Amino acid sequence: MKSWIPLVILVGFTSCSSAPPPKEEVFDKRNLATQYMEFGNRYYQDADYPQALQLYMLAKNYFTSVDDTEGIIGSYNAIGKTYLQMGMPTEAETHVSFALDVAKASGKIRLILQTVNHLAGIHLQQGDFAKAYGLLEEYRAQIPQTAPWTVEHGVYFHNLGAALQGLKRLIEAEKAVSQATTINFELKNYGELASNYYLLALIRQNQGNLQEAISDGETALKYDKQMENSLGIAQDLLLLGFLKEKSGNYAEAFDFYSRSFLVYRSLNHRRGMDRSLKRLEEVAEKSGKTMEAKLYREAREALETAKTKP
Repeated sequence: MKSWIPLVILVGFTSCSSAPPPKEEVFDKRNLATQYMEFGNRYYQDADYPQALQLYMLAKNYFTSVDDTEGIIGSYNAIGKTYLQMGMPTEAETHVSFALDVAKASGKIRLILQTVNHLAGIHLQQGDFAKAYGLLEEYRAQIPQTAPWTVEHGVYFHNLGAALQGLKRLIEAEKAVSQATTINFELKNYGELASNYYLLALIRQNQGNLQEAISDGETALKYDKQMENSLGIAQDLLLLGFLKEKSGNYAEAFDFYSRSFLVYRSLNHRRGMDRSLKRLEEVAEKSGKTMEAKLYREAREALETAKTKP
């Protein structure tokens, strides 16, 4: 079996104690690591990625200190997804690839699929749909045709749908994401359901089914609100604004964009704020409100200036 220990981890290795730690210490460290992961997840959901990363790093160190394979895999995956959101795809792929090596060495299909999903997500966010699709196809034989389902199966079909959408295979994409919704509804995994319906809205918009897309976007918003997922709510509002704008309903589009901006601002999510302001500017111009468009443009410029200041 291939060893998953990279050379970099062995650099500086000198000696180790032959005596194992007391069981109480192992449990304390594992529990502490789990708590760090939970707190990290909260900060991640609120788009506070530097704080989330710090907590995931602490969790990784504690899981590693007690040789908790599942914890090591989970923490490296979490670190990877956080680096990705921070605009550091190389670091993201390095950590998730390491997690995949650990998962393969464990021989546990659930952990392998969990990590494959994370790695596919990195490829998807970088726009490499063919690479994501190829990776997912490599593990398709591990996906059952019927229940019982797990969270990993739902994420797999969601990612497969995203890859197929990127490859313009929209009918297959819709089928894959619909399968994900079936799984996640059965599991009552409402956070993933929100992501599924968001993606369905994009697919149906690309198919020209604008009203269905709006309905899916509203469903995504419902589930994200149920889960109090602020970043998801902001993204849903932005999407609904775009769909309303495309349908010619500028007043409703303006409302959705405004609400999206306010949520992004509460998170201090500058990229989201910029996107919302840009859409507000364009809707104002289409509505003949040139003065308002100018104000939104100036707000974007001020945001950009603030971002570049040391």
